[in-house]
Amino acid sequence: MAKLSLQFHADRSEVLTWVATWAHEMNLFLAMEAFSPEYQVKPVDESRIGEAFPASCVVDRVSLSLGTIDTNATSALDFMRRNPGMLVVSIGAQADEILRESTISAMTDDGPSIVAWKIIRNKAKALMRTGAVSVLNPASGARQSLKSHYYSQGAQELAARGVRMLASAGWNEFEFDS
Repeated sequence: MAKLSLQFHADRSEVLTWVATWAHEMNLFLAMEAFSPEYQVKPVDESRIGEAFPASCVVDRVSLSLGTIDTNATSALDFMRRNPGMLVVSIGAQADEILRESTISAMTDDGPSIVAWKIIRNKAKALMRTGAVSVLNPASGARQSLKSHYYSQGAQELAARGVRMLASAGWNEFEFDS
């Protein structure tokens, strides 16, 4: 089974714009998920990606597929079971003071899907810069250089304004190379 993954920092609006562009360029099907306060999943046309949920609802994940997407799921796990082989974009949490990592990932044996998802991963990489330092332990000052950590222009601008760039979970913080 082929697996691919790309972790990165990007403003949520940038991620949604990229996904809509990829869906349009590659004629893909889209679905958006919100995990709380209750699980919701909706199919969405790329031209209306910003309108799928009310502004009060946070989109947690966007999925892309070469074929139609079954949105009759009752949970995130049920959704993944019903739709194997999709490309999943988990969008990092964003608030005034923090931006968490986002992830593009897929796991499939389907040849055409593997080709499409690699194209999208490469398109995403081309939109971003690389290089960061991860602060592993703020108390001890332990740091690790991450030459291949990806981040967008929007994330760099947020970081310059003092927004903390955090791992997808936990407290590891990233400082981008300029």
